[in-house]
Amino acid sequence: MNRTLLKIALAAVLLLSLLIFPACEKDQEPDTPTEAQTFPISAAFAEEDLPDHLELVADEGENAAKILLTAETPVESFHFFALIYEEMDGDEPRFSTDELYELDTFGPEKPLLVNMTFGEVFPAYGFTFKNADGMFKTYGINLSGEDGSVIISEVRAALG
Repeated sequence: MNRTLLKIALAAVLLLSLLIFPACEKDQEPDTPTEAQTFPISAAFAEEDLPDHLELVADEGENAAKILLTAETPVESFHFFALIYEEMDGDEPRFSTDELYELDTFGPEKPLLVNMTFGEVFPAYGFTFKNADGMFKTYGINLSGEDGSVIISEVRAALG
């Protein structure tokens, strides 16, 4: 029963995302890292046998999933938070945040297992860290509308 509800919810997210977010033009670059520019954090559904890890229970709801965040290289000032939708700014959603977890350094030796739910239209959870330029960017965690895998995408959020 829970799997059926999850599949229905995923289908609804896909449909709504197709209606709300316009498709990229063919010559437009997507806002995701390429092979040349590797992103330091990956996200995937957790497997049964996990390495030594940190753990965060962000949500214990009926449709909660276990997501494993892994730092490919160490990152500084890592913050994980709930994303709270505030308003549309043109064609982009804006969020505020509610911090749930913080690490001075998040490294490959200990991934972070997060028990969380996914937003119906927009990401419900996300993270930030200090990049190589000393800047913070905010990323949301959501499901791909193409194959249902976990994806990371940049979002606009007021941190704090």
